[in-house]
Amino acid sequence: MRRLLAWPGSALHPWTRRTLLVLLALALLALLLAALAWQTRWARYNHDLQQIEERVERLDGIIEAGDRIDAELIAASAASEPWLHAGGPGASNDIVQQLRELIVANDGTLASSQTALVAADDDTGLQRVRISATISGQWPQLMQILAALQTRQPPFWVHSANLMQSGSRAKGAPQTARLSLQLDAPLAPVERTP
Repeated sequence: MRRLLAWPGSALHPWTRRTLLVLLALALLALLLAALAWQTRWARYNHDLQQIEERVERLDGIIEAGDRIDAELIAASAASEPWLHAGGPGASNDIVQQLRELIVANDGTLASSQTALVAADDDTGLQRVRISATISGQWPQLMQILAALQTRQPPFWVHSANLMQSGSRAKGAPQTARLSLQLDAPLAPVERTP
């Protein structure tokens, strides 16, 4: 070691030699720590780069599948369209008008009706219009109205039906009745613009 630090023709003081040795050791230690820090940062960079590349590949897959997803969404909407009433701000009035047309087509009379918008629930995920309706007419026509409610699309879901006789009970006179219904009309989701 003395030869390493001894230059020809120069005599170094022992403290100078020790100082140079310590400085050389500190320089080597600093170089070693810098290399270790660089290696750690490089490993972290490679790990982060690998995660980003995986995420980009997933996003590329979603983007590539976008046309197929859109086509399946359109097909699902077309399949569910006959089963849902049109949503929107005038949905309640439109649905009552559809019910009134069904009743009149079967020779009944809509005596009264009330509607309420019911929020989407966890079972169906759809908003509904709840309708309370009282219909008057003769027994055969009221039975036709009930049958028409079962086959109509978009449907009216019948929650309850109460049939009561009204009018005279005279022999030979046509029997009239009142039909009280609790109905739900499922609404199609309204698209919201962002």
